[in-house]
Amino acid sequence: MPGIELHADFDRDGGLTGNPRERTARQNWPGAIVVPNLDRDQRRLPAAVSSSSIPRADYSLATANSGDDELVPLQIKVIAGALGPNESLHIRCPGVMHTRIRLSDSTGQIIPQRLGEPEVFELPPIPPNGRLNLTLQVRTIAGASFGRLSNLELAYRADAREETRFELILFRVDNLGRVHEEDRGRFSVAPFILDDRQAPAVRLYMVNTDANHPSFVDVQNATRAAAVPMVQVPPEISNGDTWLQDQYQHSFLQGPNHFRQLILHLPRLRHENTNATVTDNLEDFVNSHFRSRNIGLYNDLWDRIIVVNTTNGNVLRIDFRAVTDWAKRVLRILDVAERLNHFGKLIDTTWQEINVMFWVDTLNRLRSELARLNQTLDHAIDEARPERAELIRGLKKAAESLVDEVTTEFTVVRGGSGRDLGLRSEIAGQTATINRDTAERLFDRANQMNSSANYGGNVESTPPVPGAPLGKIIIGNFIFGDGSEFVDPDLLRVLAKQKKQPIVEINTAWLRVGHIDEMMAVVPHGRSDFSVLHASSRAAMALLQRAETRYRAGLPANHPDTFRNRPSGVLSRLMNEGSSPVTRLFRGKAWLHNHPPAQRGQIPESHEPPATYIKLAEELSAGNGFNIHRIGYVPGEGPPRRYPADITPFEIIWAERDARNNSTNDFIDSEFLQPSRVHLQRELGVPIYPIPVLWDRVDDINRFQEAFWQQPTTAYSPDIANMQVLNNHLLIPKPYGPRMRPRDAMAVVQAAMQDVGVPGTIRAQVGHRLIRQHRMTRAHYWIEKVSPAYLFSPIGSIRASYGGLMDQQDVIDAFKDSFPGASDREIQRRLIIPNRRHFNARGILRRDHTRLLVNDGMIDLFELFTAAIAAHLGVTIHFVDSWYYHIREGQIHCGTNVLRRPRRRAGLPNVWDIPDVEFRGQILIFEDDEV
Repeated sequence: MPGIELHADFDRDGGLTGNPRERTARQNWPGAIVVPNLDRDQRRLPAAVSSSSIPRADYSLATANSGDDELVPLQIKVIAGALGPNESLHIRCPGVMHTRIRLSDSTGQIIPQRLGEPEVFELPPIPPNGRLNLTLQVRTIAGASFGRLSNLELAYRADAREETRFELILFRVDNLGRVHEEDRGRFSVAPFILDDRQAPAVRLYMVNTDANHPSFVDVQNATRAAAVPMVQVPPEISNGDTWLQDQYQHSFLQGPNHFRQLILHLPRLRHENTNATVTDNLEDFVNSHFRSRNIGLYNDLWDRIIVVNTTNGNVLRIDFRAVTDWAKRVLRILDVAERLNHFGKLIDTTWQEINVMFWVDTLNRLRSELARLNQTLDHAIDEARPERAELIRGLKKAAESLVDEVTTEFTVVRGGSGRDLGLRSEIAGQTATINRDTAERLFDRANQMNSSANYGGNVESTPPVPGAPLGKIIIGNFIFGDGSEFVDPDLLRVLAKQKKQPIVEINTAWLRVGHIDEMMAVVPHGRSDFSVLHASSRAAMALLQRAETRYRAGLPANHPDTFRNRPSGVLSRLMNEGSSPVTRLFRGKAWLHNHPPAQRGQIPESHEPPATYIKLAEELSAGNGFNIHRIGYVPGEGPPRRYPADITPFEIIWAERDARNNSTNDFIDSEFLQPSRVHLQRELGVPIYPIPVLWDRVDDINRFQEAFWQQPTTAYSPDIANMQVLNNHLLIPKPYGPRMRPRDAMAVVQAAMQDVGVPGTIRAQVGHRLIRQHRMTRAHYWIEKVSPAYLFSPIGSIRASYGGLMDQQDVIDAFKDSFPGASDREIQRRLIIPNRRHFNARGILRRDHTRLLVNDGMIDLFELFTAAIAAHLGVTIHFVDSWYYHIREGQIHCGTNVLRRPRRRAGLPNVWDIPDVEFRGQILIFEDDEV
């Protein structure tokens, strides 16, 4: 019947005006824009981080707040006589969106939905003036897990389920019960946009602990220079977890009136970089701190439900945390099998390892494998001396206890014929039996849901590029041979459903952490443009090889280093003679080795030093085992150990090669990094510049090429691609690279740049002016007070000690090659005396972390290479210590996160005016189960 109308801000001018343009626009998409009501308008973002309760989203409040600017005003106009006696008005919301919207009246009271027909909203009576004022709000974003169930699918499948656009249909029911449509209007949920790192920085967040003190101090100084406030996250709030970038991702939403920010809380249950059994991390900080006026928090990925069928026909509904807990108990089975392998190899070098490819098979074989191990141990006990026999009996007892533990938790159910019927275990608080294929699939799905591929470090975005006015999203992903994906399909679905930023996928599955920020960074280039800085192991190796060549060319005739082709445990390691000396990398730094015994019911936090270091340590102790250097390796379980990280360019060039003498870094650059650079160039159309990064060696490149995801690698040198951007300032991990005298350094860097195709305009930046500008002839080294690592004999006596940095002599030894030809007395004068405040009266380092000034007149090759590119870009750089993160497979980007201000770029259309883009080809149409 004419005279009954639905009004809203259909023309998106920021107000409900009722003008003809607004009225006409109701029939066209995108219609009125609804920003998901995920913020808390009555709370301001705290200036500091402190313990607080978790604020609820405005949507969850029982009564809508009249000052809530996410509420979209609706008005139903009824002229006199248009609505007869005993007639009523209702609104219908077809499709899934009726579960995601809420209507409220002018007092904020929720409009009820019809029992048994929830897509219908029962409107209150029309006021005498013929104007019924309502508000509309949306509870979540498109692609959210709310209202749908997860399953065991390991691959992303596009679907046609509409979660952005919806209609509200206003209908009248007459006195005979007949339905008459009176009006309808179109609405769209605002998509989130991942803003790039060139958006203005408002705050930088960083956790402050004793262990990451050097990084914290350097970043604090850099934020002051960049005029960006730094917000400290106390360790008691972060639960000691410092991996801020991985916990959440920043985005923005555009409504007709203004922008809002949205924090995407990613499903990270790790603590630091470990996948060990943990209870607390940064989750509580994100939940309690951010939600405030115009800053929303998206948390749905934490609330997912996964559905599994049991063997008796029941359906298990398992939440994200429960499936994670179950998967960690499964990991314990694989860990026990690996420990049996470890025990076997300790006693018998010919021990045939247990295959742990499929966990149910591993569980099935544990008892028989334990019996095989016991036979090996019993034989060794019979032939061993008493003290060694007692140690072996301890291994036997430990192995039996470990197997008893995991075989009690999981039981293989067999039928009368001995055929496996399923696997019984406790899951989600109940005991259930699922068939073995489902059990394997559930384990794979749980690992995928908890993969570090789903963390913030694996999501990057760009400024606008041709064909993408809001920029592109860059993620690290890989599709394996069985069709499964590196990234959780649920996360891919959230990103894809926004439909405004094309998604570019780069293979990062060859990396242990698997993050795109390990390979590249989007950085400013001048006032308006941007470029990409991309990790290049080819550049890093060119620097080392050029430095070694120049060093050897400057040696006297018949010098031993002229002919040396492998490291030696008895010859000097240093490359500090001749006319072109070069220092070691990573001086004053130490690798971490953590391999504690497992506690019952837990997965131990195990962390080995780099494979490159282990190869060097084993070589220096090879032959007759005589090693005059303090480089060594203590394998197996025991207390935490630290090893000296210093290494010469020659030693890296030798040690990074695989067992077949093929270069790991050359292979990685050609197989993974160069294809990434080419792909990004094609997708973005901007300059891609190489920056030097070394990767840890792999044992066999052929096997690595066939299945790199099974034995991935990580950065060996501090990964300078993993930087943080604050406006026009780059916070770059300090590489602690090799240093040479200025003339040699300039020649080496220019030659290496030419080797990797760096343009001549950038090579021309390498000179004395750049060196003076950055004061490169003096360096600040953060050194850590470290006790030696001890190698014990079976009876407990010390056989050897490795590393240690405790006193003045240790510091002199660490930096001796900065002062070629100088005696220890001279180095004392030039190095120790200027830093004497850092030592006590006995010459011992006063603090655990010391910022040492090394005024050696030399230049860091990696820094000079990077600074020349930065000079070309016109950005300010700060080399900041990131060693704490580096030895835990991260860098400074991982340990910080930046809140940025949404910006409206001049000349660009509104978000809703940009055409939708689809992620990957064909859309599959199927029905989703609703919660």
